[in-house]
Amino acid sequence: MAGDDGVRVKDGTSLEVPFWLQSDSDFRKMAEVIQAQLRDIGMKANLIVQDSAAIKSELRKCEHQLMLRRYGWNNTDVLDWFFTGERMGFTNISMFADETAEALRIKAMIWSRTGDERIESFCAYHEYIMSLWTMSPIYGLLRISCSPRII
Repeated sequence: MAGDDGVRVKDGTSLEVPFWLQSDSDFRKMAEVIQAQLRDIGMKANLIVQDSAAIKSELRKCEHQLMLRRYGWNNTDVLDWFFTGERMGFTNISMFADETAEALRIKAMIWSRTGDERIESFCAYHEYIMSLWTMSPIYGLLRISCSPRII
């Protein structure tokens, strides 16, 4: 049920979360749009703006709830970087740990011997992670398709 201010309430507690972001203007603009969209569905997101070093330090405590992150590398290592159970807090800010995902990650990172095997393994890993909604991509500058593969 929504309270008088439009924020959802359960057992007397408002749906209010800290929303962490880096202190550059692109993050701030994007976070303000997301904050407004969350408000429209009854969630109050309080923006917590910090510099990159402070965020990394805070992430290691594993106490965050909602965060805006950017990934600009042009390879699939983002999966290993953000979703391995070996990096909880930082860099695995989603706190995601899953046996199936770990098996797919190990296959992609270690056991894939050829380029084609690596592509196939990373596609399976990526598709599995995305099927669990561990993150919500907001926009992309580059689209990489797993299938069909055209060389």
